This record gives sequence, C-alpha cells and structure tokens, in this order.
Amino acid sequence: RYLNGLNATVMTNSIDNAGALMMDNLPNVILLGGYLNKENHYTSSLNSLKEIDQYEFDIAVIGTSSVNKNGVFVVNHSDAQIEREVVNRTKTVILLAEEYKFKEDRSSPYKVMDCEIVVEAFKYINLSAVKYFAVILAILFFIGDKTWTREL
Repeated sequence: RYLNGLNATVMTNSIDNAGALMMDNLPNVILLGGYLNKENHYTSSLNSLKEIDQYEFDIAVIGTSSVNKNGVFVVNHSDAQIEREVVNRTKTVILLAEEYKFKEDRSSPYKVMDCEIVVEAFKYINLSAVKYFAVILAILFFIGDKTWTREL
C-alpha cells in the first residue's frame, strides 16, 4: 500500500507483491514469469534471468530466510539466482529480514550476497517492536539512512 500511486516501475517475481500493487494505476508492474513456487508464492525461470539482464535498477528490495556473518541466504536455488542477478544490477539493495532470520541456518544454503552493513542496522531500530512487515518496508524506503542500504 505504501507504493500505490508512486510514479515508478516495479519488477517482481512475487505473486503477493504483484497482487498488492494492483490496487492503483501506479506504480507500473512487471511480473516475471516462469515456474510458480506455490509454497512461497513466487515465479522463476531462465527467461526471468534473461529479462532481468535487460535492466538496471535504482533500488532492489529483497527478502531472505537467513542472515549471518557469512551473508544473506535463501532456501531455493532459483530464488537465489534471481536475487543475485538483481543485486548485481542494482545501485541500492534493501534487505527485508525479521529479527528471527538473523541466525546460522543450514536449511538456507544458497547465498545471495554479503551482508556486512545489514547486520549494523539493528543498532538503530528494534525490529521486534514493529508488528507488521509492511511497516518495516515503509521505514526502509523512507528513512533515507544509508546504513539501511548496500551501495554497489
């Protein structure tokens, strides 16, 4: 809801994000196609990687299932490929991760990126006090503090 009406183009492989962005004419939405992961509500394919390769992004907002001193990790190989490609083509990356995801976790084996700056963000806000994930998204978008981002 925080992006509705924003004059921008959003590319996503998330079915949930695309659905939420249908509430208004803006932003424009590019939904990547491919195999539908029904459990996690996203799509992935080799064609998605080729399509991403045609763009440069100002901001990428990515999710994770585990963050630790070794990096940002996800459970699924195809999800990791898409996120890595987006990270490599983005000026600023914003990582969304609830506090419980900051852990050593072998169930999330696919590395997306390093995270030396992301871990520092917990010095500035108590995420356990934030009740709704959408609120975290709004804070990350509008706080304007470079501590929240990884400049490439």
